[in-house]
Amino acid sequence: MRFWLGLLVLSATMPCGCGRTRPTGNVSPVRLLMTVESAGETNQASVCLIDHYALEFGADGDTADAAIYDLEEMSWWTSEEPRAVTLKTAEKQAEDSRTQLRLSRAKSQDTAFNLFVDQLINPKFDIQEEQGTLSMKSPAFNYRMSGRLALDPLQRRRLLDYDRLNAYRKSQMESKTPPFVQLAIDDELERRDLTPARYDVDLRTPAARVKFTIQFEVVRPDEAGVAELRRRVDEMKKVRTGG
Repeated sequence: MRFWLGLLVLSATMPCGCGRTRPTGNVSPVRLLMTVESAGETNQASVCLIDHYALEFGADGDTADAAIYDLEEMSWWTSEEPRAVTLKTAEKQAEDSRTQLRLSRAKSQDTAFNLFVDQLINPKFDIQEEQGTLSMKSPAFNYRMSGRLALDPLQRRRLLDYDRLNAYRKSQMESKTPPFVQLAIDDELERRDLTPARYDVDLRTPAARVKFTIQFEVVRPDEAGVAELRRRVDEMKKVRTGG
């Protein structure tokens, strides 16, 4: 399974968190295990935060398809695509895609499609919090987020910055999912200082309705695990070009 923390938390009232003060310093190493359940199927993956990087892993620990994210510089790259993509470049590409979607909407007579596009490019949510559950609802995207991951303040900020970059990365992959819904959710979580442990998601697209649940678990790597993560970071830094 491709590592898409962001498909889960599929962005924005504050575009991409621009203008935010970037955190500094190295984060205490932590691995976030993710389990996705949908239509009776279960998939797993994980993301590791170490120093000022995020590394993605599939269920078997493989990183061949995944990226490394520099959370101070705000960029990412992969072994197969080693030229680093910066946040500035990704933001421009996302705005270009928003313009193209607006043009498509202007030409369409399909009401359902047009309403869905409106939610993709300019998401607006009805937001409620009750008894430890945060709900963000719109005609197309409904999220119920509950629980809280045991992360320190810097880990929470790094995780949100990773998820923002991941949203932009997904928007450039084959699904071409615009990042704006995911960014809006991340901004709301940051405002509330939340890192939910569970997401119940209900997506209504013109073609289908999709429901799934995502659960996260925090794992602290041991000394050998930390050494292996740093080895992987060093390996990925050597293949990087550009940026």
